[in-house]
Amino acid sequence: MEFDHFLRLARKAEEAKFDSLFMADRYSASKQAVAYGAMFGLEPLTLLTALAVATNGPAS
Repeated sequence: MEFDHFLRLARKAEEAKFDSLFMADRYSASKQAVAYGAMFGLEPLTLLTALAVATNGPAS
């Protein structure tokens, strides 16, 4: 999934006056996970930081 997908979700949540948006993430050390790499190409804390900059936050 691309950043634009998550940005659209965050902005829709913001427009609906949601205070938070939960997106499940997991760490895995299984052989399959190692063999196929990350399920999504975006590291969670970097994604959160980018979404925080691109939205107004719950105070708006």
